[in-house]
Parts: sequence; C-alpha cells; structure tokens
Amino acid sequence: MSPNAKSSLLRSISVALALGVAFQFVLDALYRYGGGHITQLVFDSGKVLGLGEGTLRTFVLTAAPACEAALLGILFGVPLGLLVSRHVIGHWLLFVSAVLAMQVLTIVMSGSPIGWLVAVWTFPMTWLNMLAILGVALVTARYRHPVSNLAPNAP
Repeated sequence: MSPNAKSSLLRSISVALALGVAFQFVLDALYRYGGGHITQLVFDSGKVLGLGEGTLRTFVLTAAPACEAALLGILFGVPLGLLVSRHVIGHWLLFVSAVLAMQVLTIVMSGSPIGWLVAVWTFPMTWLNMLAILGVALVTARYRHPVSNLAPNAP
C-alpha cells in the first residue's frame, strides 16, 4: 500500500470515528433545540392538509421521524460519503461503533442502568436514523466517485 493510500485510509477512518463521536452531541442538540420544531412543522402541515384527528396523529408519528432521519442522513451521511470512495459500508460500521461506544460512555458516566442502551437500540427510530445515514453516504459516494464505483470488468 502506498503512503498516499495509507494516509487516505487513515483520514477516512478518523472521519468516520469523529462523526460517530459527534453524533450523540448533535442528536442531543437536535432534541433540545430543534426536535419540537420539526414535530410542530409536521403537525402544522397536517392541519393545512385538512387531516382528521386520527389521521393527523398517524401522519405526525410517521412524518416527524422521517424528517429527523433525513436531516441526520444529510448531516452525517454527506460528509461520510464525500470522504470515502470505497468500502462505504465498512466506514459506516465504524461510525455506528463509535456512536455505540459514546452511548455506552454516556450511560456509564451518568450512572444510568446499562439496560437503557439495549432499550435505545431496540427503538425503530434509532435504526431508521442509522440506515438513513448509510443511504445518504452510499448515494453521496456514488455521485462523488462515479468511476470508482463501476464494476472492474465493465465494457
């Protein structure tokens, strides 16, 4: 492996880990300062559409998490996809590992029961966010490096 390739690999691994560490802080800030705004915006949009009370509840419970996942996908998937040309899924797994490590550290430092970690990762919302980040990273890497993503034996 050439020194330039090693440097590029170390940079992309470092970025994936740094994004994973930053995820918890960004998620906390999003819930603290913006989480209610997203839900309120979705609620107001449903009212404008004239949805009934039951339909509006379903609309808010579906659209608000989707909007949050899209936002997190853009915030974390774009940088991940821009800096990684190959092995996007491997770098995404490093990102998820760093997120998990930060959550373990946060739970241990706060004195909370470790079972909360299991509870957090059983929420569909957690997986929706992680898969949105992966999807955006794959799309970004595909458009950032279109030649490197072609099959090696393509005519």
